[in-house]
Amino acid sequence: MRYCISAISLVGALSLIALHGAAQSFTQTHGGASAQDGVGAMVVGDGYLAGVRDHDPVELEHRGQRYALTGGGGLIGTSTMDFPNEVFLQAMGNALDGSAFLVGSTLTPWENEHDGIIVKLGGDGNEQWSATFGGIRSQQFMCVAALPDGGAIACGVSTEHGGHDALAVRFSAEGSVLWSAVQESATDVEAHGVAVEGDVIMITGRQMAFGGTSDLLLWRLDLSGSEIWSTTHGRAANDEGRAIIAQDPNTFIVAGWTNSFGMIDQSSGRRYTHVYLLAVDLEGDTIWTKAIGDTLYDHRAYTLAQAPNGDLLLAGERIDQASSDALLIRRTATGDAIWDRVIDTGRNDRLVHLLPLSEAIIGTGRSFGEFGRQLLFIRRSPDGF
Repeated sequence: MRYCISAISLVGALSLIALHGAAQSFTQTHGGASAQDGVGAMVVGDGYLAGVRDHDPVELEHRGQRYALTGGGGLIGTSTMDFPNEVFLQAMGNALDGSAFLVGSTLTPWENEHDGIIVKLGGDGNEQWSATFGGIRSQQFMCVAALPDGGAIACGVSTEHGGHDALAVRFSAEGSVLWSAVQESATDVEAHGVAVEGDVIMITGRQMAFGGTSDLLLWRLDLSGSEIWSTTHGRAANDEGRAIIAQDPNTFIVAGWTNSFGMIDQSSGRRYTHVYLLAVDLEGDTIWTKAIGDTLYDHRAYTLAQAPNGDLLLAGERIDQASSDALLIRRTATGDAIWDRVIDTGRNDRLVHLLPLSEAIIGTGRSFGEFGRQLLFIRRSPDGF
């Protein structure tokens, strides 16, 4: 394995961020030509900073960017992350101290392979350090969880052994690689969500079945990188985990989607894709499940967070045949319905990251409309309005 660490200087004028606009709700889209996909947001002063996966239409390459935003979601300015090659940001993980981690991959053009990247942002939005993690073939980070010691667990996919294997890497508070672990299988395995509680690292994602469908993956490690167990959940169709949180020291909640469970359209015999909630204990045994959806649309959850009062907040998309709308859901701690909200700003909208605040819910994703695919950035009240 190879890894390197580099310091990154402050770029941008975050000190210019304006005051929050009386904590009002907003829906904002920002970007230019080609594509800008938001992967997450953090509070910086009286405004926000969003991580964005950008595609430059002139250079025809991807790059990682930071968008400085006002308290009302307005754009102040952008800065590009300092990597020598193309950068594909995939996710952000927020820490309790206000700092955050961005993860993804960088493409080495002469090898046409990816190395995983992680960037630590201080609570002021400054880039404190970055690190890359690579080996034989490709490694890509798809999710990250902050640790109490200032480090992080980054997870994703490795192709070192030919197919897709789930990958987990622990970074120290200074950006050093402490260990890495790979979950190998006869079929493709991918990690899309990770949570840490005490000495427990719980990872979710998907594992392909031999029949071509996917099962929801659960993979438990300890903080030294030792595997405790791995298992899958699913039935005859497709089940996938995309996000996971620790509800308490003994319970983890997974969010994703399923078309193995949920209502069936009696006229067509089709089961639409439903948002899937799965609660498990430390042994991976099911405590409860919920399939959220209907017989009109496909529903998918890409992110999950816990509200200050313990409620579950989910976000993703509601899909029609030719378009999608962003989806925001609030459920009780046991998955019972409180409210669902749909956000339609373009032909295709999706939320992939949630930041619960005491007085608001911040959502980040992308919206594809008349100006191309742009950063979607929203603020809603605890009631979803």
